[in-house]
Amino acid sequence: MNFFGSGDAVCGTNAVCGTEWLADFTGTTAPEGLFPYAAWARTLRRVLADESERTVLQAAGSQGSPRLRAAIAAHLRGFRGMEVHPDQIVVGSGAQSLYGLLVQLLGRGLVYGVENPGYPRLVRIYRSNDVRVAMVPVDDAGPMPAALTAAGVDVLHCMPSHQFPLGTTTPVRRRQELLAWARGDGQDAGGRRYLIEDDFDCEFRMTGRPVPPLAALDGAERVVYANTFTKTLGAAFRIGYVVLPWELAARFRDQLGFYACTVGALEQLTLARFMESGDYERHVNRQRTYFRRLQNALVEALGASEAAERLRLRNVGAGLHFLMEVQGVPAADARVCERAMVECAAARGVRLAPLSDYRTEGASDAPAFVMSFASLAEERAPEVAAVIATAMREMLSR
Repeated sequence: MNFFGSGDAVCGTNAVCGTEWLADFTGTTAPEGLFPYAAWARTLRRVLADESERTVLQAAGSQGSPRLRAAIAAHLRGFRGMEVHPDQIVVGSGAQSLYGLLVQLLGRGLVYGVENPGYPRLVRIYRSNDVRVAMVPVDDAGPMPAALTAAGVDVLHCMPSHQFPLGTTTPVRRRQELLAWARGDGQDAGGRRYLIEDDFDCEFRMTGRPVPPLAALDGAERVVYANTFTKTLGAAFRIGYVVLPWELAARFRDQLGFYACTVGALEQLTLARFMESGDYERHVNRQRTYFRRLQNALVEALGASEAAERLRLRNVGAGLHFLMEVQGVPAADARVCERAMVECAAARGVRLAPLSDYRTEGASDAPAFVMSFASLAEERAPEVAAVIATAMREMLSR
């Protein structure tokens, strides 16, 4: 997925555009060689041999295959501590189609809050569904509750486990504040506030104990939990799901139950059996080990480079990206310096993602880059760190 407005500009000045990047930190390049083809093919053959026509037809229901929804509920119970009934789950072809359904379900007359900085594409998705969008500033603890009230937000789309692009993890205290806002504690909220919890990257937390999701702390049925299998199984698998509070689940069946599930029956049943067998959990564990090693190689290489004293790495270990700040640059020059580093690094085969590309409003305090490292080749980490150091030196000398 390309969320980056700078991509075309970089290609316009980059001598290696059109060839393989030495490293691409924009997240637009998928890692290779990690998909468990043998296990998936074995599972697919079993589904084709064993499943009845009735089971295949059930998978076409509006909420998705009962078997897959049961497997997802069991996964959430064991991995995220969530007590979820399969009837609360709606399966769809990725997050984007599901967000459109949520707008229909919750209503177009509400104000939808999106984090700033955040995914620019989220703003486009909500606006394309004819709803008002408010940008909600994010600090080191996550979305700011006071800003929600000031902007008149009714529905907040947030990423408390691993915010993109800052990489922060919202602490329990702020989570409780967000839940209190959703409940309307001390205010007349009209019973219409909701949190859409985008559990981005939750499978790849590498340090510290995982913080319970908002959905596990929610006692007032105000959290819609959303996740996909894109990060674990690859972008080609357009399978996502939402977990609805009971009231919304009933409303979905009454008002939107005429929709057919947008994921093919065979894909759903194969994924269900893949999860039931334990193959999915083993696959994610192997990925986590691999990505931890990759992250450590990059962090160590940056720490050993000539740029180390000027770099500050933030939120390392929270998932598949962290923030790299360049210190000692005036805030007023941050955006210009980001662009200069992008051009210098691109000319040497390294594609950087400046934080300013994710800000709809406001400016960064320092030049910063979102380091999505999943596609990096481990053996290239020292060379990549040297390119970044050179780009920083050239940027500072301008």
